Amino acid sequence: MKSFLIAFIGELALFAQLSLFAQYRVTVPYVKENGKITINAEVNGHQGRFLVDTGAPCSLTYSFMQRAGIVPFDSVQVQDSNGHLLTTRVAELESLKLDGFTFSCLQAICLEKDNIVENFKIDGIK
Repeated sequence: MKSFLIAFIGELALFAQLSLFAQYRVTVPYVKENGKITINAEVNGHQGRFLVDTGAPCSLTYSFMQRAGIVPFDSVQVQDSNGHLLTTRVAELESLKLDGFTFSCLQAICLEKDNIVENFKIDGIK
């Protein structure tokens, strides 16, 4: 009886979590280009094209930041995928909109001017 009750309570908790997640489900249209997924998003009211990388921090290109009037407020030390420590600038984003869902008060890493990402006509990484 204990195992049934625990399993039943566990299923109720899982159901409650799933219904909570269902309220915030967003379907975002994407384009697959050369094996990479790109999406359109709006940052602080400015449209941009972003590369989807679930393992990377939110990052914006220098040129997109200039167009959107985003100014870095601090420098932080980060570690790249090869374990090297780098110092980079960070900015606060008022809003990030994905297909009708808005995230607010996010931080983004600022990519340096002429970063290779800009060669691919990408405004940042999400």
